[in-house]
Amino acid sequence: MDPALKEALDKLGLTQAQAIEGQEKAAKELREAVEADSKKRDATYDAKIAKLQAELDKFEPISKALVDIQDKAKAEVEARVKFQEQIDRIETEVKRPRDGEKTEAKTKAEEVNSAFFEFMRRGKERITRERLNVLTVSDDTTGGYLAPAEYVKSIIEGIVEYSPMRGLVTVDQTNAKQIEYPKRTGVLTAVWVSEIGTRSETTGMTWGLETIPVHEMTAEVYVSYANLEDSAFSLESLLKRQFVEQFGVLEGSAIISGTGVGQIQGFLNATVGGGSTAAGSGGTVAVNSGAATTVTADGILTLKYAIKTGYATNGSFVLNRGTLSAIRKLKDGNGQYLWVAGLAQGRPNAIDGDPYVEAPDMPALGAGLKAMAYGDWKRAYILVDRLAIAVMRDDYTRASSGQVKFVARRRLGGQIVNGEAIAIMTTSV
Repeated sequence: MDPALKEALDKLGLTQAQAIEGQEKAAKELREAVEADSKKRDATYDAKIAKLQAELDKFEPISKALVDIQDKAKAEVEARVKFQEQIDRIETEVKRPRDGEKTEAKTKAEEVNSAFFEFMRRGKERITRERLNVLTVSDDTTGGYLAPAEYVKSIIEGIVEYSPMRGLVTVDQTNAKQIEYPKRTGVLTAVWVSEIGTRSETTGMTWGLETIPVHEMTAEVYVSYANLEDSAFSLESLLKRQFVEQFGVLEGSAIISGTGVGQIQGFLNATVGGGSTAAGSGGTVAVNSGAATTVTADGILTLKYAIKTGYATNGSFVLNRGTLSAIRKLKDGNGQYLWVAGLAQGRPNAIDGDPYVEAPDMPALGAGLKAMAYGDWKRAYILVDRLAIAVMRDDYTRASSGQVKFVARRRLGGQIVNGEAIAIMTTSV
């Protein structure tokens, strides 16, 4: 069994069969309650519905684990194909590293890791010059040392827990202050000609560049002298946990609602209404929910079918838990519920057959708010990680409190690059 799925089941204290049975029972009871009592909306009805919604919410982590399993399987297939292509192309040109070279690289990485956390625990003045020379000084004027590559990797992997959108969008890497992607700004057009007519050259194919600047974020952690002096205290684990949470929360919020000024651009703040440009890089597609303060079944279907078929093939919804609760009560024109429990079939839960991601930073339902989005996120949005994370130890700012301040700096870029690939729903008639 997949470790993430097992962890989700263990937290509930259930087997997979019991989880399937529990979800089906809760979904059935919710629908029966909605159909039987919806005409007499009172406090008792609201309490009953809230209780059933909470019961269904318990199974959402299992659904997320199933989504992750599917994504991993797809990524592994793509990685194997790409890897094989690389091997076929260069296997006659490149020799594999000898065991001694591998051992040397591993030893160097371990030496860097050890020196970095000795510096973090003891400070620059209390470790030898030889140990300090192993570290890479940050190229920024604020100083500090770059964290070991494997430690940076573990931090970024942990951020997914707090930034659910990272798993949906395209993630790239750079060492520069910005990254540029070529984009098509015009297309060639076929023309009719007679059998012996003159073939004139068609025009219209033009290209441009999409520039994504890299912005900086910082996170601070305070650690007492007592803990630093305690050899049993895991400074590495504490800093990783704190940096992951702080960076993850900030990133998750910014991908959705970032202003693009001094921070990454959120998709809710991208230009609206330019989604049908030839280049596909205009604003996002906009639709209304069909009601002034809530969501409707017709509004969701309008949202889903607002983007082109090519994007809908990989489409998924993004919404918060409150919006999901409202959708669980909705039916389409054929009397079928839009929200479908998927555990019994070994699939993630779905909205009208498509997966969804709970993003706590999405706006709640309310007049004029953008409460829901749908699209092919990998083609719509690019997130760019600057590869290094610099960490500075400050022995003075918190000295009177018996603490050392650690400041981590991370750089990140992100913005919409293909607006027509997603549609955004505004709560409005």
